[in-house]
Amino acid sequence: MFWLFVWLVISSIVFFILLVKGAKELKKLVIMNKYKNMLELLKYFMDQAYDVAYRNQIFSYSSSGTTVPQPELETIQRQFIKMTFDLMGPVNKKELSLFFGGDICLIQNITMYANNQLANDEILKQVTASHRNISLAK
Repeated sequence: MFWLFVWLVISSIVFFILLVKGAKELKKLVIMNKYKNMLELLKYFMDQAYDVAYRNQIFSYSSSGTTVPQPELETIQRQFIKMTFDLMGPVNKKELSLFFGGDICLIQNITMYANNQLANDEILKQVTASHRNISLAK
């Protein structure tokens, strides 16, 4: 009877260890899946906000071949952040803020996205290149 008890205790401990280890692996999988979904959600809202900001504020600079002046750029960035938050709503904002560890980190990620989009502005690159080609031809 004693050995049966020892065997039950040992097997229970092994089962518990395997259960905890499996739970950790499952938690990692859930976090990775949530990470991907949260980034996709944030990107969706930022894409929507950037499309509106680009059409309303940035396109005129891009089509004329000039970069956005710094004071105007800061205003556009603030409006872009506000528009992104407005589009995502309070529930998603809270969830994303918790996911990123606070509003400051979330705002920095949104600002970085906007800056990358501006740096990769294809219309501005094409217009600038065509201006260079015209001036070289003369």
